Amino acid sequence: MKFTNIKIGKRLAITFGMITLLTLMLLLVSYQAVSNLSNRWGQFQTVSLEKYTAAFKGKSDLGDGIHMFKDYLLRGQDYDQQFTAAMAAIDQDAASYANNHGDMNEREKSALQQIKESTDAYRAAMKTVIEMKTSGATIEEIDKSVKGVDRPLGKAFDELLAIAKEEETTTSQSIASAATGSKRETIFIGVLVALLGALFAWMTTVSITRPLREALEVASAVARGDLTQRIDVKSKDETGQLLLALQGMNASLAGIVGEVRGTTETITTASSEQRGSFFEHAI
Repeated sequence: MKFTNIKIGKRLAITFGMITLLTLMLLLVSYQAVSNLSNRWGQFQTVSLEKYTAAFKGKSDLGDGIHMFKDYLLRGQDYDQQFTAAMAAIDQDAASYANNHGDMNEREKSALQQIKESTDAYRAAMKTVIEMKTSGATIEEIDKSVKGVDRPLGKAFDELLAIAKEEETTTSQSIASAATGSKRETIFIGVLVALLGALFAWMTTVSITRPLREALEVASAVARGDLTQRIDVKSKDETGQLLLALQGMNASLAGIVGEVRGTTETITTASSEQRGSFFEHAI
């Protein structure tokens, strides 16, 4: 079915419906883009940032543990208990990193295993310090026997921090890339909606105004007395019906005019004949 054969009301409804549908499409694309960015940002907050926070806290608790270890070595007192508390905090930090962030890669698993082994080794080193200090060993002797025991633990946390930093960079780049892609998609859909909306509006406008313009030209010609206009009806909508009615009216008027002309010519001929006969009799 031709577009011009559809009733004007339906045609307008189709046009506005298509524009509405295209607008909804644009809104859907925009919503999906925003939702995608929101999900990525949520993942960034709940995974990358929290991993970094857990690793950073573990490194900070290790710093406290190292101070407590050295303070006990130098001063004794209850610094061994504070060291134990710092090691317990490190255990909690490692557990938080492992349990709250889903699947981990091999680097993370290796670093967490290193933390566990190094923490146990650090606790064993504290026991050695306590025993040597009790037996009267010098600080130099004790320090030499446990020197560097904290380094593997520090390296393991540095590895976790590096992994978290890499994930942060990757996620940030992913969010930036998604934002750029979403921006391009939104612009593309927006331009497409504008073009298609303008096309449908133009088609509807032309399909209505062009036949009306033709009908107006015919009506104006008839008003001037010109009944020779040719009317081509190309549609079956209201404008086509109007042109068809004008076509019929034009034909009827032409017929009436033709009859009037014929009658006039007959009357004129008869009148002429009567005048001729009158003059003949008069002569």
